[in-house]
Amino acid sequence: MVGRRPVHLGDDPYALRPPGEAGQAAGGSLILVCRPSGHGTLGEYLHGTERQGKRRTAGRGSGKRPHRYRRMAGPPLRDGADALRVTRPEVGVAKPDGRVTCRNGFVTDLDIAHDNVVEIVACGRARRRIGNGTFNVPGPTGTTRSTISDTGGGPANLPMVPDLPAFAAHAACDLNETARQRARRTLGARKRLSDHMRTSVAHVVFPSWAGPVATPRHPP
Repeated sequence: MVGRRPVHLGDDPYALRPPGEAGQAAGGSLILVCRPSGHGTLGEYLHGTERQGKRRTAGRGSGKRPHRYRRMAGPPLRDGADALRVTRPEVGVAKPDGRVTCRNGFVTDLDIAHDNVVEIVACGRARRRIGNGTFNVPGPTGTTRSTISDTGGGPANLPMVPDLPAFAAHAACDLNETARQRARRTLGARKRLSDHMRTSVAHVVFPSWAGPVATPRHPP
């Protein structure tokens, strides 16, 4: 949210005038994935243009990677006087030897400056993480299957749909529960926190639970 104004995230097929104007008409802002190869006019504006940028190193330990952020204000999404004007932020992630291994580009109607380009790019990149963490579940062979679309086997995934409120509850706790936030900072990955919680439930008696409480089993 930007000043209580929703920000709509979307993949490259939504980086068009009709979806963009619909999002704005609903009172929101936009951060949409945009590949220049699929947007000829935008690609022409970006080709050979010097863009403002900044460099930043992110990550920990051996996972540190140099990030190069660039931005360009005002390019149109397509040809024509009525084209939607946007700002183009992008990031390139490189290995320590300088080889770029990841590029992400977006279009947005938000104002981007030197001090907020990192945050806006992070919001755009969070779209995939939100999708994977909310709508996808591990398949039986280690693959990822969608719980919503039929790409993951349709009815086979229906038992996982009730887990969606649980995903939402986890997100709410991450944002609002200070105890959980401290635990996340201490343990790092969310999976590690879940493993600790699972162990506690398996071996600790909670007298406040309704109904009979089973005695923890101990190995002989």
